Amino acid sequence: ALSHSTLVVSAVKHNKDGAIYVFTDLAGTWTYRTELTALDGNTNDYFGDKVATDGTRIVAGAPGHVAEQGAAYVFNGSGANWTQVAELKASDGGPNDCFGWAIGLSGKTVLVGAEQTFADSGAAYVFKQDGAKWTQQHELTPTDGGTTDKFGYSVSLSGTTGIVGADQSEADAGSAYLYKL
Repeated sequence: ALSHSTLVVSAVKHNKDGAIYVFTDLAGTWTYRTELTALDGNTNDYFGDKVATDGTRIVAGAPGHVAEQGAAYVFNGSGANWTQVAELKASDGGPNDCFGWAIGLSGKTVLVGAEQTFADSGAAYVFKQDGAKWTQQHELTPTDGGTTDKFGYSVSLSGTTGIVGADQSEADAGSAYLYKL
Protein backbone atom coordinates (compact mmCIF):
# COMPACT_ATOMS: atom_id res chain seq x y z
CA ALA A 1 0.00 0.00 0.00
CA LEU A 2 1.26 3.49 -0.81
CA SER A 3 0.09 6.95 0.24
CA HIS A 4 2.12 10.12 -0.13
CA SER A 5 5.53 9.28 1.36
CA THR A 6 4.47 6.12 3.26
CA LEU A 7 4.91 2.66 1.77
CA VAL A 8 3.64 -0.49 3.55
CA VAL A 9 4.90 -3.92 2.48
CA SER A 10 3.52 -7.26 3.72
CA ALA A 11 5.33 -10.43 4.73
CA VAL A 12 2.43 -12.71 5.70
CA LYS A 13 4.60 -15.71 6.58
CA HIS A 14 7.27 -13.85 8.55
CA ASN A 15 7.74 -15.73 11.85
CA LYS A 16 4.62 -17.75 10.90
CA ASP A 17 2.18 -15.03 12.01
CA GLY A 18 3.01 -12.18 9.62
CA ALA A 19 4.49 -8.70 9.69
CA ILE A 20 4.31 -5.46 7.75
CA TYR A 21 7.20 -3.14 7.00
CA VAL A 22 6.95 0.63 6.78
CA PHE A 23 9.17 2.69 4.48
CA THR A 24 9.17 6.46 3.98
CA ASP A 25 10.45 8.61 1.16
CA LEU A 26 13.20 10.77 2.62
CA ALA A 27 14.44 13.25 0.03
CA GLY A 28 13.90 10.81 -2.85
CA THR A 29 15.22 7.70 -1.10
CA TRP A 30 12.87 5.02 0.26
CA THR A 31 14.08 4.21 3.75
CA TYR A 32 13.05 1.33 6.01
CA ARG A 33 11.46 2.71 9.19
CA THR A 34 9.89 -0.11 11.23
CA GLU A 35 8.33 -3.57 11.38
CA LEU A 36 4.78 -3.90 12.72
CA THR A 37 3.05 -7.00 14.06
CA ALA A 38 -0.26 -7.62 15.78
CA LEU A 39 -0.11 -7.45 19.58
CA ASP A 40 -2.01 -10.76 19.77
CA GLY A 41 -0.55 -12.39 16.65
CA ASN A 42 -0.65 -16.17 16.29
CA THR A 43 0.74 -18.75 13.90
CA ASN A 44 -1.02 -18.70 10.52
CA ASP A 45 -2.87 -15.41 11.12
CA TYR A 46 -1.66 -14.10 7.75
CA PHE A 47 -1.29 -10.68 9.33
CA GLY A 48 -0.80 -8.10 6.60
CA ASP A 49 -2.33 -10.27 3.87
CA LYS A 50 -4.11 -7.09 2.81
CA VAL A 51 -3.07 -3.59 3.89
CA ALA A 52 -4.20 -0.02 3.35
CA THR A 53 -2.65 3.29 4.37
CA ASP A 54 -3.44 6.97 4.15
CA GLY A 55 0.03 8.00 5.32
CA THR A 56 -0.87 8.49 9.00
CA ARG A 57 -2.94 5.35 9.48
CA ILE A 58 -2.31 1.73 8.47
CA VAL A 59 -4.92 -1.03 8.50
CA ALA A 60 -3.73 -4.63 8.19
CA GLY A 61 -5.97 -7.64 7.71
CA ALA A 62 -5.31 -11.00 9.38
CA PRO A 63 -7.88 -13.35 7.80
CA GLY A 64 -6.44 -16.44 9.52
CA HIS A 65 -6.65 -15.04 13.07
CA VAL A 66 -8.42 -17.33 15.60
CA ALA A 67 -9.60 -20.29 13.50
CA GLU A 68 -9.89 -18.06 10.42
CA GLN A 69 -12.49 -15.84 12.06
CA GLY A 70 -10.14 -13.01 11.15
CA ALA A 71 -9.30 -9.54 12.39
CA ALA A 72 -8.08 -6.18 11.12
CA TYR A 73 -5.58 -4.02 13.01
CA VAL A 74 -5.38 -0.23 12.96
CA PHE A 75 -2.07 1.58 13.54
CA ASN A 76 -1.56 5.33 13.86
CA GLY A 77 1.74 7.12 13.43
CA SER A 78 4.36 8.31 11.01
CA GLY A 79 7.96 7.58 10.10
CA ALA A 80 9.34 4.97 12.51
CA ASN A 81 6.74 5.60 15.23
CA TRP A 82 3.56 3.54 14.86
CA THR A 83 1.18 2.27 17.54
CA GLN A 84 -1.58 -0.32 17.29
CA VAL A 85 -4.74 1.55 18.33
CA ALA A 86 -7.50 -0.94 17.49
CA GLU A 87 -8.30 -4.53 16.65
CA LEU A 88 -11.43 -4.74 14.51
CA LYS A 89 -13.66 -7.84 14.43
CA ALA A 90 -17.07 -8.54 12.93
CA SER A 91 -19.90 -8.35 15.46
CA ASP A 92 -21.22 -11.68 14.17
CA GLY A 93 -17.85 -13.25 13.31
CA GLY A 94 -17.29 -16.97 13.38
CA PRO A 95 -14.75 -19.62 12.35
CA ASN A 96 -13.74 -19.63 8.68
CA ASP A 97 -15.20 -16.16 7.92
CA CYS A 98 -11.79 -14.80 6.86
CA PHE A 99 -12.63 -11.27 8.09
CA GLY A 100 -9.76 -9.08 6.90
CA TRP A 101 -9.51 -10.76 3.48
CA ALA A 102 -9.83 -7.29 1.91
CA ILE A 103 -9.23 -3.81 3.38
CA GLY A 104 -10.32 -0.33 2.31
CA LEU A 105 -9.43 2.89 4.14
CA SER A 106 -10.60 6.45 3.68
CA GLY A 107 -10.21 9.00 6.45
CA LYS A 108 -11.88 7.72 9.60
CA THR A 109 -13.69 4.89 7.80
CA VAL A 110 -12.49 1.32 7.22
CA LEU A 111 -14.20 -1.24 4.96
CA VAL A 112 -13.30 -4.87 5.71
CA GLY A 113 -14.19 -7.85 3.51
CA ALA A 114 -14.99 -11.29 4.94
CA GLU A 115 -15.36 -13.43 1.86
CA GLN A 116 -16.44 -16.69 3.49
CA THR A 117 -19.21 -15.73 5.94
CA PHE A 118 -22.64 -17.28 5.73
CA ALA A 119 -21.70 -20.46 3.81
CA ASP A 120 -19.33 -18.58 1.47
CA SER A 121 -21.75 -15.85 0.38
CA GLY A 122 -19.55 -13.29 2.20
CA ALA A 123 -20.03 -9.89 3.83
CA ALA A 124 -18.27 -6.55 4.22
CA TYR A 125 -18.19 -4.43 7.36
CA VAL A 126 -17.96 -0.67 7.79
CA PHE A 127 -16.11 0.72 10.84
CA LYS A 128 -15.84 4.37 11.78
CA GLN A 129 -13.55 6.13 14.18
CA ASP A 130 -15.09 8.28 16.90
CA GLY A 131 -12.34 9.78 19.02
CA ALA A 132 -10.08 6.91 20.09
CA LYS A 133 -12.73 4.25 19.50
CA TRP A 134 -13.54 2.31 16.32
CA THR A 135 -17.08 0.92 16.03
CA GLN A 136 -18.85 -1.22 13.47
CA GLN A 137 -21.49 0.86 11.68
CA HIS A 138 -22.81 -1.46 8.99
CA GLU A 139 -22.69 -5.02 7.74
CA LEU A 140 -23.07 -5.15 3.97
CA THR A 141 -24.44 -8.19 2.15
CA PRO A 142 -25.79 -8.44 -1.38
CA THR A 143 -29.56 -8.66 -1.79
CA ASP A 144 -29.08 -11.13 -4.66
CA GLY A 145 -26.26 -13.14 -3.07
CA GLY A 146 -25.76 -16.85 -3.53
CA THR A 147 -24.12 -19.31 -1.18
CA THR A 148 -20.77 -19.35 -3.01
CA ASP A 149 -20.47 -15.71 -4.13
CA LYS A 150 -17.51 -14.75 -1.90
CA PHE A 151 -18.89 -11.21 -1.49
CA GLY A 152 -16.12 -9.22 0.22
CA TYR A 153 -13.32 -10.86 -1.76
CA SER A 154 -12.23 -7.35 -2.71
CA VAL A 155 -13.13 -3.90 -1.40
CA SER A 156 -12.21 -0.30 -2.09
CA LEU A 157 -13.18 2.90 -0.34
CA SER A 158 -12.97 6.54 -1.41
CA GLY A 159 -14.64 9.17 0.73
CA THR A 160 -18.16 7.91 1.39
CA THR A 161 -18.25 5.54 -1.60
CA GLY A 162 -17.43 1.88 -1.14
CA ILE A 163 -17.26 -0.94 -3.65
CA VAL A 164 -17.39 -4.61 -2.73
CA GLY A 165 -16.43 -7.39 -5.14
CA ALA A 166 -18.06 -10.82 -5.22
CA ASP A 167 -15.50 -13.13 -6.80
CA GLN A 168 -17.81 -15.96 -7.82
CA SER A 169 -21.31 -14.51 -8.23
CA GLU A 170 -23.29 -14.79 -11.47
CA ALA A 171 -21.99 -18.24 -12.50
CA ASP A 172 -18.39 -17.36 -11.58
CA ALA A 173 -18.36 -14.20 -13.69
CA GLY A 174 -18.19 -12.04 -10.55
CA SER A 175 -20.01 -8.88 -9.56
CA ALA A 176 -19.25 -5.54 -7.96
CA TYR A 177 -21.59 -3.69 -5.61
CA LEU A 178 -21.43 0.07 -5.05
CA TYR A 179 -22.47 1.60 -1.70
CA LYS A 180 -22.85 5.10 -0.28
CA LEU A 181 -21.63 4.83 3.31
